[in-house]
Amino acid sequence: MARKKRDMSDKRNPSRTIKIHNRDELLRRAVDERSGKKRTDKNNSDKSSRRSEIRDQVYSRRPSQRSTRPAETETAGKKSRKRSKKDGSVRNNRAPKLQGFFLPPKDENGASGVSRVKREERRSTAAAAVIVALVLFIVMVFYAVNFSIKYMQRKVVANDTVTYGSIESAKVCTGVIVRDEVVYNAPASGEAVFNVADNDKVKANTTICTVQDTAAVASLQEDLNEINEKILEMQKTRESVSAVTDEVKRYNAQIKTSADNYAFRLVGGDITTLYSMKSDLQKMMDNRNQRLLSENSGSLSGLAQQRATQQEAISNSQNAVVTNDAGVVSCYSDGLESKYTVDTMGELTEKDTNVSNAGSVLDKMVSEGAPLFKIVRSNDWYIVSYIPNTLIENWTVGDKVSIYIHGQTDSERKLEMQVASLVTGDKTTLAVLRSTKYLVDFISTRSVSFETSKVMNGYKIPNNAIVEQTMLKVSSDFVRDNKVYKKTGEDTLTEMDVVPAGSSAEENMTYIPFDINRLNVGDTLALPEDKNKTFTINDVVTAKGVFVMNTGIAEFTKINPENAAANANYTVLDPAVNPNIKLYDRIVTDTRNIEKQQKLIE
Repeated sequence: MARKKRDMSDKRNPSRTIKIHNRDELLRRAVDERSGKKRTDKNNSDKSSRRSEIRDQVYSRRPSQRSTRPAETETAGKKSRKRSKKDGSVRNNRAPKLQGFFLPPKDENGASGVSRVKREERRSTAAAAVIVALVLFIVMVFYAVNFSIKYMQRKVVANDTVTYGSIESAKVCTGVIVRDEVVYNAPASGEAVFNVADNDKVKANTTICTVQDTAAVASLQEDLNEINEKILEMQKTRESVSAVTDEVKRYNAQIKTSADNYAFRLVGGDITTLYSMKSDLQKMMDNRNQRLLSENSGSLSGLAQQRATQQEAISNSQNAVVTNDAGVVSCYSDGLESKYTVDTMGELTEKDTNVSNAGSVLDKMVSEGAPLFKIVRSNDWYIVSYIPNTLIENWTVGDKVSIYIHGQTDSERKLEMQVASLVTGDKTTLAVLRSTKYLVDFISTRSVSFETSKVMNGYKIPNNAIVEQTMLKVSSDFVRDNKVYKKTGEDTLTEMDVVPAGSSAEENMTYIPFDINRLNVGDTLALPEDKNKTFTINDVVTAKGVFVMNTGIAEFTKINPENAAANANYTVLDPAVNPNIKLYDRIVTDTRNIEKQQKLIE
């Protein structure tokens, strides 16, 4: 019965017969044998015999040591095994196969040796964890301090973001128009008969008009007309013998042909030719009659002499006015031509620029010394105005700016003008704007009101972000993927990275920032696939632009001020003509110490 009980216990714990090689597992098994399993030993001698049994099993792996054991130890071991058979702790007369070491004895406090080892292992693991945590903490503190020092010492670059916005219209300014003009006065009293039309361009030494005594000339002209009629009547009776018969026939044929052509066009419903028909036919008939009246032969010699005498009398009653200057004729005058001149416009006061348009068209009936007409001798004309400083802070001499001129009927006209001069005062600036277009449109105007900008939507950027840079003009054919190939020898090319600031599709040119140490005027570029095809850099251009810092590097980007509007703080660019600028670009606003390709962000 006892044997069956032992066999059942072995089935319940089959691990007793498993060969154990792991030290930790062996310790756990040993502890289970000593304390975890119910034992039948009832005295301390049985415990001692159990330890002896374990030692025997250990020494059974080490025969050299077992052979040296004392005889009494072997005898004690045999006795212990016999007793173990009685309590069922050993099956088949064999001890459990615990191999490889001695079970650690209890310490002086009675604690298990296994527990002491585990406590030491836990202490070692905890100490290692503390050391690792301390090292990690020190490393993190080092990096945090290093980052803080770099952050405090970093260069702070002021920047802004390109947004889509608008600016309000500027204040309305007033000014005066100045032209290079000279007035011609009447040499005598009488009626001015003009040979040219108003606003016509004339050459020097051209007779512009004739001033005549109307009453005397009218009487003389009446007598002349009678003489002319007599000559024409006589020409009809002597048509076959007239010296000018053939010429007169040609004139008559031309008159008939021209009249037929005009009649055909009128029948077709084109009545716009009615006035030109009258003028053309009258001119042809006058030419024919003048040829008939000019004959001075035969029976016409007496009438021809009378006609010449009468014409001389009329001429003596007339005073021709000949211009000494080439330019545009204008019959408008305001009497201020001598005050507002090109030579003195820089000396005008603010009061001088606030005048009204008080001029008028000159009368045809004039007295001696009265103005007849004026000649504007140059296409250059100017607007002089005192403008508040805050409205034109970004203007410089030579700039092309847009102004918006107010008309008399609330109409508005945009003009592109060039800044000719600026004289800055405490609150206002004496600005002189120059134009070479639309002279005739403003030839009869003296005072103007205008705005320096209008409400406009576009890319809104701060004025202090706009700078001027000198750039090289390079053919776009020689710029490949932001690279150029500089010819440094007969067959040697050096590849260079470049950052184009913009380009012109019309000129097929790319603008590259000037860099005297790398790329300069006079350098020759070539194509890598064809070294014989070259381009020599000869042209430079100064253009306005901004430093874009999207990549952390200051890259100069050209801007186009066409159609732009500005006030004291911001400029709004037209997106249609500024493809180089993108929405949300980061641009440098403090450009005082910024250089091209400078690294801005560490």
